[in-house]
Amino acid sequence: MPYCAAVNCHNLSEKGYSMRVIPRDTERRAKWVENVGRKNWIPTNNSVLCEVILYSTLLIFYNKIMYIYLSCIVDAF
Repeated sequence: MPYCAAVNCHNLSEKGYSMRVIPRDTERRAKWVENVGRKNWIPTNNSVLCEVILYSTLLIFYNKIMYIYLSCIVDAF
């Protein structure tokens, strides 16, 4: 049951929200973790952020499929 890791976000995949895994690339991952804003948080390989958090600047849609830009970095929430 994936849930969004962002502070104060309670979105679940079971409620129909699309989730995206936090990047595994060390440099990008560190920037995402910093901007998520959770103190002493160490994400797992399964930690995700929901489409609501990512939608405005990081996602693109093509043929009804959601893609995330490979080089994107999450802004602070």
